[in-house]
Amino acid sequence: MLTAQRLQVRRLIENAKAQRFVHSTLFMNAQSALVNVMGELQMTENLIGAFERWEPEAA
Repeated sequence: MLTAQRLQVRRLIENAKAQRFVHSTLFMNAQSALVNVMGELQMTENLIGAFERWEPEAA
């Protein structure tokens, strides 16, 4: 995810400087948001799995 975000930022900077125009800024912003949401989803799924396997210590 970090690599994808770095590439997206690089492309946004290139578009802002008008050096290169490959994708629309709106598309890239949406793609960046999707990458963030997918990362949060994966982390949440991992946490759910960890809690399902967790057995509290008997007091």
